[in-house]
Amino acid sequence: MLAKISDILGSKDRNLEVVGKIKSKEKFILANRKLAKAVLEDETGTIVLNLWGGQIDQCRVGDLVRVKNAYIKHFRGVPELNTWENIEVLERASKKL
Repeated sequence: MLAKISDILGSKDRNLEVVGKIKSKEKFILANRKLAKAVLEDETGTIVLNLWGGQIDQCRVGDLVRVKNAYIKHFRGVPELNTWENIEVLERASKKL
């Protein structure tokens, strides 16, 4: 079921679905694995979205995306959204920002 970011922040559900816009994305290498931390935003708030491996290049800043089968994990007390599924781009940003 589609949820708003403000409604999932304390969720323990492992089957969350959220639609939002990628506001920023920063890439890292962590233990020899590629990771990107993106900020996902909807009209109710923002959350960090962790992207791993192939997910990193599926979306770019400004894209409207759907994240399915996601779950919240806290890192240093901050909720972050995670998924093992592909990120679905609903609307591609008009240009690379």
